[in-house]
Amino acid sequence: MKRDKKELLRSENGFTLIEVLAALVIISIIIGPFLTMYIQSANTNRVAQTMVDANYVAQKKMEHLYYLSETYEFSVALLSLKNEGFTEFVLLSGQDYRYSKTTEDFHVRIEFMSSAYSGDLVKALVKVYDAPSMKLEAQMETILLWRN
Repeated sequence: MKRDKKELLRSENGFTLIEVLAALVIISIIIGPFLTMYIQSANTNRVAQTMVDANYVAQKKMEHLYYLSETYEFSVALLSLKNEGFTEFVLLSGQDYRYSKTTEDFHVRIEFMSSAYSGDLVKALVKVYDAPSMKLEAQMETILLWRN
């Protein structure tokens, strides 16, 4: 038994340095495209997730605006948005309003344009931007009939 171990240690069977390096190069050539594809897939997944999240925020805010239009008068609904932490900007016409709020991930901008319509119709526009880059990620708009 001891003799077999000594013979095994003295044996010159094995791989040379060049053979090992050649095997590593071949493995790198095979794995390289898969690694690139994995990185691209991860980036695409991150961008898609941001878009889905932004659309969810816009949809949720649009549904909230619909609820406000069905429940409250226009002036009370505007006050409700201010109470939710939105900052109000009155636009030039005096009948158009813009509200902005920045959360952890997104900057939400809501615009009301009642000057373009007669009666109780108000155009509501919700834009959701990526907070750090201010890149527009989602936008939804509708015309609401506001109760008075």
